[in-house]
Amino acid sequence: MPSSFSFPGDFRRLWIGQTISAFGDKVSRIALPTAALLGLGGTAWDVGLLAALRFLPFVLIGTLAGVWVDRLPLRETMIGADAGRLVAMGGPPSSHRGFVFSGKLSGMPDAIDRYVIARYSKLLHGNFAGMMSDPEREAFLRDLVEDSRNITDDELGDLLAADWRPRITAAWLIGVDRRTAWRGRIRELFLESDLVFAGQGYCFALARFGTIADAEILVSYLDRYLARPDLRYDQEWALAALHHIDADLTTAYTSRYLRPGGLWGSWSAKNSTDLPFHKMYFAMLCSHVQRAVHAADVRR
Repeated sequence: MPSSFSFPGDFRRLWIGQTISAFGDKVSRIALPTAALLGLGGTAWDVGLLAALRFLPFVLIGTLAGVWVDRLPLRETMIGADAGRLVAMGGPPSSHRGFVFSGKLSGMPDAIDRYVIARYSKLLHGNFAGMMSDPEREAFLRDLVEDSRNITDDELGDLLAADWRPRITAAWLIGVDRRTAWRGRIRELFLESDLVFAGQGYCFALARFGTIADAEILVSYLDRYLARPDLRYDQEWALAALHHIDADLTTAYTSRYLRPGGLWGSWSAKNSTDLPFHKMYFAMLCSHVQRAVHAADVRR
């Protein structure tokens, strides 16, 4: 009985090759957005951009390339195109860094590699507190403390001029080492709030500084953005950071927002949130960091 694969050799190779290629296409359509969301901390914008870019070559060069390609040997062209896609999709993650980190990156690849790539998704939302085992978290925080003491001001400046991923990382490093010289720049970026997620890091840094001046920055932010229930930025983080400073300084800045008729009530009415949880979680993050800093001081 003839085998189901007893086709002419060229056809069999074409069939197998196209089956593998089609399978790879389907996987990449799922794997790339999933990697952007889970592995790289991407946003809906990032995923949408990935989906749109898949069709960009057809729009830009499809018509002209089709006329030219029709004059070439079809089999070699097909093999070459598939091989090129394999190389493009299978390259090392660092080769795609220009897309993943879309800020001003020229001149600072070492800072991105050393401080950001393996760390920012764990700092995002304080993920290191809930997604790591105790030994993993201790190692992560030990390295964070060490890098916060080693990173230069020039490197911090570069990171704060880039995308939200370098910014949130820089803000945490600044906060861990309590580099209060950066307070003015943190204030400027925080009040602008032009990038998603980075504000979480600014809140942490201000809470770590923990002075009246830092409380006033948080108050300025909350006065501006709690008055905008249509905007959900980092209001929960800011109020939790302000509460943390209140607890340390025995002040009562948060009371103006939490009293009846306060800005928190009107904002939270349109933005579902669990403020007691945010306060507890933020205090836990600060506690984890403080223990790691103390442990590093003891080891010195």
